[in-house]
Amino acid sequence: MVAIREEKRGKFMAGMNVQNIILDGLIIVGCYVFEWLITKLTETPLAMLQKKLRWLWVLVLMALALKNLGLYWSALPILGWSIIGLTIVIVQWQRYHELVYRRFWHRFWKLSYAYAILIFIGSIFSYLLPIV
Repeated sequence: MVAIREEKRGKFMAGMNVQNIILDGLIIVGCYVFEWLITKLTETPLAMLQKKLRWLWVLVLMALALKNLGLYWSALPILGWSIIGLTIVIVQWQRYHELVYRRFWHRFWKLSYAYAILIFIGSIFSYLLPIV
């Protein structure tokens, strides 16, 4: 019984590229350190800077996720990201009968940030996806 569990764990870990995960983690830590250094140099509160640089985190996380997913599967996160933008436009048009970009961008980057985190975490396990 123990041998079967060890064999399954070995197969599970065999597909995972540990070096890729470590590199992704170092890039994320490096971005956070860069953000921290900017707060120290400009004396801006970290929470305010993180709110302003949310778009940068989204782009970094999406780039890392697309790198992990490869060319074939990367179309699905981009499609989901487009659906987020279109949904916000339609809801804003229905509620306010206008397209005010200031409202749109704040909501778009806030939802994109949550979406990028989910996609990045899912992309870590992209080795389980079928090769097409």
